[in-house]
Amino acid sequence: MPSGYPAGRLDAALGYFLPDLGLRARRRLWKECRVLVNGRALPPGGLVKAGDVLRLEKMAAETECRRDDGVWSLVFANRDYAVFDKPSGLHSVSLRGSNAPSLETLVAASPEFSGEMRFLSRLDIETSGLVPAALNSGAEERFRLAERAGQVRKTYLGLAAGAICAPLLLKGRIQSEGHAKSRVCGAEDADPTRHSRVFPLLRIPDAFAGGAKGSEATLARIEIGRGARHQIRAHLAFAGHPLLGDTLYGGPERSVRKGDPPFFLHHALLVLPDLEVRCPPPWIGRFAARLPA
Repeated sequence: MPSGYPAGRLDAALGYFLPDLGLRARRRLWKECRVLVNGRALPPGGLVKAGDVLRLEKMAAETECRRDDGVWSLVFANRDYAVFDKPSGLHSVSLRGSNAPSLETLVAASPEFSGEMRFLSRLDIETSGLVPAALNSGAEERFRLAERAGQVRKTYLGLAAGAICAPLLLKGRIQSEGHAKSRVCGAEDADPTRHSRVFPLLRIPDAFAGGAKGSEATLARIEIGRGARHQIRAHLAFAGHPLLGDTLYGGPERSVRKGDPPFFLHHALLVLPDLEVRCPPPWIGRFAARLPA
C-alpha cells in the first residue's frame, strides 16, 4: 500500500488497485483467489496499512464432490488443501500396530494423492464428516497459524441427551485419560480456541430419537476452534448433556437403526480465512422437516 494510505479493511483497500470493481465484486475475489497481505492470507475484513504488500493468487479450480469406492468422498480440493468426508465406522488415520482400514490409507492408495499430504485434524471412529489435509508444507503452516489465531471454525451437528434450552459456552480444560477417553478438569481453559459453543436447534421426543420412553434429546450445533481429543463429547457430558448413545461418556443408550452410527456427531462446516467447506450429515434428512426455516 502506498505511503500515507490510512489503515482499513482489506476489501476496501483493494479498491485502490481495482477501481472498476465495486465492493461486492471485490469480495467475490475470495472465491477465486487467495488474497495475501505480506505473504499471509487474510479475510475481507482483515486490516491493512501503508507499506503492506498485497498479492492475489489464483486458486486452482475446486474439485467436484465425488464418491470413490463408496467408503470416503472428496468434498473439496485445490492446490493447497483437500477436504474429505469420513463416514462413521472408519478411523481417520492409521493406528500403530493395526491393519484396520483408515481414511489415511484409503486416500493414500489413490493416485491423485500419492504425493505429500498431511491430515490437519482427525475424527473419532464413530464421528463422521469433514477431515482436512494440507497438500504442501506451506499450507500446513498457514492452517496452524490460523488455528492459533482463532481464525479456524469447525462446526458440528450432534444429538445430545436431554433438553438444551439456551446456548452453552463450555470452557473446561480437556485432559486426556489415555488413548480411549478424555475428561474435563475443574479449571477453565484460558485458550478460547479450546472452548465449545453449543446452540440448540431442535428438541426431539424420545420415540423419534431412539432414546428411553419419556426422554428428550436436542439436535445442536457445536462450534470449536482447534479442539482437543474428544472435546465435544467430554464437554457435553460435563454439561449434563452427553451425546445420545455415547455410553463411553455416560450417554443414555438408544435404539440404533440399521446403518446408523452409535451416536450422531458430524463435522459439517469448516471455515478458514480463505476457504469454506460444507458437508451435511447423511442422517440430517430425518430431522429436516422439523428444523426451523
